[in-house]
Amino acid sequence: MKYLKPDELCELFQIKKNKLYKMTSQGIIPFFRIGRELRFDLASVRKRFEINNNERRTLL
Repeated sequence: MKYLKPDELCELFQIKKNKLYKMTSQGIIPFFRIGRELRFDLASVRKRFEINNNERRTLL
């Protein structure tokens, strides 16, 4: 498993940090904390992005 910091995840998915935090607070992106820092499991986040993209496609 690969765990990413917020900056790494933002760079990988080309999203802004405030968008990332909004998605975490809404429960869209799974995360966990190590102390006060957030970490993201890359496989879980990729899966979540795929699910959201598929939902959007079906709505269009």
